[in-house]
Amino acid sequence: MLWKQSLISKHQIITFVLVLCADQLSKHFVMHNIDLLPYTVFSWFSIILLWNPGVLFGITLFDHPAAYVGLACMIVAFILYMFARTHCPKERWAFVFILSGALGNIIDRIRFGAVVDFIDLYAYNWHWPAFNIADAAISLSVAFLSVLFLKKPV
Repeated sequence: MLWKQSLISKHQIITFVLVLCADQLSKHFVMHNIDLLPYTVFSWFSIILLWNPGVLFGITLFDHPAAYVGLACMIVAFILYMFARTHCPKERWAFVFILSGALGNIIDRIRFGAVVDFIDLYAYNWHWPAFNIADAAISLSVAFLSVLFLKKPV
């Protein structure tokens, strides 16, 4: 009964924990198997180890890692506000994935001073910037939210 009255569902909490664990465990695996890297999975996909001290696509805004943690915490607070405000289940699910990804990257910044990126996608000479599971959860959810917001009637 408590879950029906709650702001967040049991399934959303489980999903949040699973995405966060998948992110942290995959980073742990990559960091502890560095001698095997780079590892080509497919002709267009490799596993690498890259430390990202900046933000999106490695853009550097601040000189100190704590500033990124502070910025990320402010963004998380805003996402929590948006989560609490919306009544749309699809938006809530997207916010769950964004929050789990954000927390995964915040954990990296606190532990290492940078985010661990390891997924390298490419075609011929074209490379997408390296990313991780947290980044994928955030990016795909933001894209999904964008579609939802564009489809909303004015």
